[in-house]
Amino acid sequence: MCFTSFYGLFFSQYFDTNLDDAMAKRTTHFAIRRFRPEFDCAAIGALYSQSIIEQGATSYEPDVIEVWRQWGESTQAIALTLSQGQTLIAQHSGRIAGFAQRQPHDHINMLYTHPDFARRGIASALLEELLISARRDGVRELSADASRVSRPLFEKHGFKAGEAEWIERENLRIERFPMTYLLDDD
Repeated sequence: MCFTSFYGLFFSQYFDTNLDDAMAKRTTHFAIRRFRPEFDCAAIGALYSQSIIEQGATSYEPDVIEVWRQWGESTQAIALTLSQGQTLIAQHSGRIAGFAQRQPHDHINMLYTHPDFARRGIASALLEELLISARRDGVRELSADASRVSRPLFEKHGFKAGEAEWIERENLRIERFPMTYLLDDD
């Protein structure tokens, strides 16, 4: 079965002459484009930190949230991390509403939305674009390490969860779920 968009018709719009495919998409409400480190890092840092603080508060202890959100404070770390692999930005009225990264080629490394844009289909659209590009790149299986917050989204899109595992950061244990998605199945 072919993977199809949940979001109706997308209209191609090129944001950047270096864009090598029709990755920049526009719907009625938001656009998806490639990451631009020279412009996006500060906004992504703020989005990431606020997302962790607000959306993580329902599932994680305050000390875990504090450690987890610290990555968002370093624009240098953001630029270094998100310049690898494929990073997509969802933008609404000039504001970054979400971002997602596939790095390495067969792993969804990051998927975050700003709390103001939660539950509006942005994370789903970003994930859909990563699935489409992975399929185009010949990837047969994708993995992700989902938080308690993001696990339902991945499952909604057909990812299967493995047993919970724990990682350590600054002497704190953080629960996550290894997720897998077979691209041949759809």
